Amino acid sequence: MRKSKKIIATITLLLLLAGATTLAIVFRTDLQLRWHYNRIEANAKRGNWERVLRHSEHYLHLVERRGRRTISPAVVDNTKFALVRTGRLLDNFFAFSRFEGFGVLFSQDLPASALRHPGTFRFLSEMGMDTDLGIGLVNLDNRILRHWLANPQSQRAGEAVVAIGLSAKLHQNVMRDMMFLLENFDYAYIPRHIEEAIITYVVTTAPERGIDARAYLRSETFGGMPLRLETVVNADDFFDWVSRFNAGEILFHELQHRFGGTYWFHFLFMEVPMPGRAH
Repeated sequence: MRKSKKIIATITLLLLLAGATTLAIVFRTDLQLRWHYNRIEANAKRGNWERVLRHSEHYLHLVERRGRRTISPAVVDNTKFALVRTGRLLDNFFAFSRFEGFGVLFSQDLPASALRHPGTFRFLSEMGMDTDLGIGLVNLDNRILRHWLANPQSQRAGEAVVAIGLSAKLHQNVMRDMMFLLENFDYAYIPRHIEEAIITYVVTTAPERGIDARAYLRSETFGGMPLRLETVVNADDFFDWVSRFNAGEILFHELQHRFGGTYWFHFLFMEVPMPGRAH
């Protein structure tokens, strides 16, 4: 009898310790989230966009550890704008797109003056999109929109236009814009999401064009630059993993964990918000 009581007491103590440990971890995580949130806000006000991105990465990692996908709209807005201002929009945008609010680039409350701007209609028209549908489908933070409208020939504006198209899964429509960026601005390498979009385009159009996609991607240059071998190899891995997922060999969360930051994953699995749909 005494032995049973000791066992019960020991189990109870272990459960209490486990509960206390869990509470301590949650409390510490909440403190870390609040600290990174405050640093994001403070650095955004100072225009320290590199630091905004650094703290955003830590913030989102903590959120993901908590098993959440919903985050503060302020973090979303500041991070998206930081991606534009630091020139990392076409390298890192889809690394954030699995979180709510990052899947689109614009908010739906665009100012009427911006919607009447001829550049807005020209952009939507060139993408073959109905204006009303386009405004709801292709969203952008107002600060990014103002930056684009004020600098129609700037590199950052061009990157925003391409990111808008990729966010809406319209890589074929912005292929010309991607080539314009590569041919007219000084890139040390092809931005990762452009590489991923080019690979998507080549793979999906190879049969009708009568080309060997794999050989083409390894030999062709784009804007005078080849695709990085690591990206091409990563593409092979992605399509292999998709086949295994379709065969039931791996789970969706495994596929997302491995490739959730790519345009390929966004193109195949992420839903593009439509006008009036909550997101």
